[in-house]
Amino acid sequence: MTQKDFYDDIKSSLYMGEKAWRALNASIPGPEYIKAWYRASRRDVDQKSGFREVNWFLTNQVLIRQEINPTEIFMISFQLNQLTQIERYFDVSSDEYPMLRRTVLIFADGKTCDLSVPSRQSYGDVEGYFRLVSLLV
Repeated sequence: MTQKDFYDDIKSSLYMGEKAWRALNASIPGPEYIKAWYRASRRDVDQKSGFREVNWFLTNQVLIRQEINPTEIFMISFQLNQLTQIERYFDVSSDEYPMLRRTVLIFADGKTCDLSVPSRQSYGDVEGYFRLVSLLV
């Protein structure tokens, strides 16, 4: 898959497509490119708040959390050069082998970023989650 095809796939998958894509591009520093992404959730929250989608994007320099709802697109960027610790939590209740269920990133300023395996009920992208966290060293 070419970079253009990859980006077209992302854009077509986002709630509010083009608007969400433009907001994302405005949040990516310089000539960076997206290495991996996944949808954490996509669902109706309630009558008042409406629809909500949460996505995560990884570049060489930043991890971006994008939240989209009917009235705004909110993004927060985590600088990877400030990453000091990665914690991985495995579910060992299965008799077969441990399953990664959560990854917590801890940054120099004390902020944390909690990446949990998305559920299929919330229309999350489980495979995308594992692709993204596998790129975190």
